[in-house]
Formats: sequence, C-alpha cells, structure tokens
Amino acid sequence: MTSDVRRALAESAMWSVVGAGSVRHDSAELATSFVRYRGTSDGSAEIRTAQAGSSLAAGTIWDQVTSWCGEHDVTRPRWSVVRGCEPRAFAELIRALGGALADSTEVLVADIDAALALPAAATVMRAEVIETRNQMMAARALAGRFRGSAVADAELEAKVRSLAIPIGTRTDFGVLARDPSGLAVSVGECTLTDGVARLSGAHTLRAHRRRGAYTAVLRQRLATAADAGATIALARGLAATSAPILARSGFTRYATWDKYTIPLGQAGGQDLD
Repeated sequence: MTSDVRRALAESAMWSVVGAGSVRHDSAELATSFVRYRGTSDGSAEIRTAQAGSSLAAGTIWDQVTSWCGEHDVTRPRWSVVRGCEPRAFAELIRALGGALADSTEVLVADIDAALALPAAATVMRAEVIETRNQMMAARALAGRFRGSAVADAELEAKVRSLAIPIGTRTDFGVLARDPSGLAVSVGECTLTDGVARLSGAHTLRAHRRRGAYTAVLRQRLATAADAGATIALARGLAATSAPILARSGFTRYATWDKYTIPLGQAGGQDLD
C-alpha cells in the first residue's frame, strides 16, 4: 500500500456524513470528533478518536467530550476508538464510566480496478444509479428516511436538484438494487474525494438479505466511482455482517473501530484524573 493511500485512509477514517440540522464539533488537537445527528431523541451522540489520539490521556479527551455532551443534552455518548491505538488509560476510564462495548466496525480498503476484476457472483438483483426523484424516494423509504420536517424536506429537494449534475462534478451519488418484481430492496451511497470513493449508507431489507443485493449495490458503486476517476475505495462494515462480504469482494482490513456506549449520568461527579 502506498504512502498516499495510507494518508488518504488516515484522513478518511474520521469521515462521516452529517446532514443539515445535525451538530458536529472537531478537535484537531485531540484527534476527536463529536456528532449529534438531527432527530436524535435517545440522548446519544457519536464520538470518534482517531489514531493520532493514542498519544493522549483518555481523561483529557473525556473532559472535552463531557463539555460537548453538556452543551447538547447528550446523556448516552457512543465513543469509538481504533483498536490497538486507544488513548492512554482508555480501558481504565471506560471501566470507571461503566461503559460497555456496543459493536466493532472494520475499516476496509480496496483497489477499485482489482475489486471489479474479481468474478461477480450470480444474482437476480439489478443495481441502478439513482438518477430520478422516484428512485431517490424509494431509496430513502428503504433506509427509513421519511419526509416530515422542514429541514428534511429541504435536504431532499436539494438532493433531487443535484441529480442533474454529472457524477464527478457532483461528489456524491447513490445506488439502488431491485428484485425481479421491481421492488427496491437494497441501497448504498458513495462520496468521492481526491480519488477515494467512500462507501456508506448500505442497507438491505432483512427478507432479501443473502441474495446478492448488497454485493450488486457494492459493485455498481465501485464501477460508477471508477468512471468518475476514483482508484481507491474505503468502506466501514460491521465485523459480524458486511465486513466479511467486503473482504470477499476485494477489500482488505485497515483498522477496527470499537464503539463503547457510556451512561453519562453514572459518570457525573467522578474524579477521572
């Protein structure tokens, strides 16, 4: 793997899609980001500390995290760290806070041409790039994103208008897969940045899993990204579900993010220094 690819991956490891109405804070000094997504009602927020944060004391980062949480009424932050590169004394801090491991996500990378050169598994699923309002509405409904708020409606209309912009000039696109009856059963998104295709937003209806829909959406995203000039693909997949599919599709594991859920109320008043 070249140094350019490693640098792109390191810069991309903290990447997340934050729509209008969400809140994001970033601290380069602490190598940590905070995101509270629009519409969140369970008191949660996503905290991520990148590999550079491994040289820092966990308590120092936690002081900033609690400040952000207090500012935005967050009571159950979810803190993700790179396995093997945790901040100093991280394990001890998590125990003191009563945190628990929620899930693990693999960060995987692929050379797009090499991945597309692998034989494609036979499937009856048909993948298509989202180019119309109807396709976009089907994708959003499949992913559980419905109209309702003024912010959500405005965001939808902006995305529909962007469909007229060619992919490559437009930096993001989506792919939808349908079964033989025409039912939309799987969806995935891609963002293009400096020759790197960042894959996200993959979702397949439970009743249609293990039938090739996820892979069809994956390969279409790779092919479309390649046409737009991307050479490297970056993806995050749950270790127990999508990561093995990505590995069979030409992706190589780069790192593992472990996510811990922390009941913030239990940590109040503790001396964590």
